[in-house]
Amino acid sequence: VSDSRGVENPNLIMNMTNLNGDTTSGGWQAEKPLSDILKDAVVQGISNSQIQMNDLDSEVKLSGELLAFDIETIMGFWEGTHKGKMTAKFQLVDSASGDIVWRDTFIGNSEVKGGEGVAAVLKATLDDLIEKFLNDNYFQQQLKK
Repeated sequence: VSDSRGVENPNLIMNMTNLNGDTTSGGWQAEKPLSDILKDAVVQGISNSQIQMNDLDSEVKLSGELLAFDIETIMGFWEGTHKGKMTAKFQLVDSASGDIVWRDTFIGNSEVKGGEGVAAVLKATLDDLIEKFLNDNYFQQQLKK
């Protein structure tokens, strides 16, 4: 999984903003690059899923690209919320011919209460993205071939 977000720090989850909504130098970051977190989630999701696969070790290669991850903070009267949106592109490539067998882009969305923190919105958004990816019928059909 590669990271195409265009950020200097691959561990960056989100920058802090001031009261005017301007981005500041501070922010929240993960313990490892977000692309690695996405890769781990894909591997775990596939291993825990009910997807039927033939012996694919040498037939196809799955790759991914993290395109964007954004968090919008919405202030509330008593408590705010965080809305997360993650966009990722995945593709299956035939190892022998190099042809793309399947390709699609998925968008994961979430909304968590502000008190749950930035890590919770990352997890919820990632879970939604992986669920959409694994439930893609055409992807599942290509794995069965």
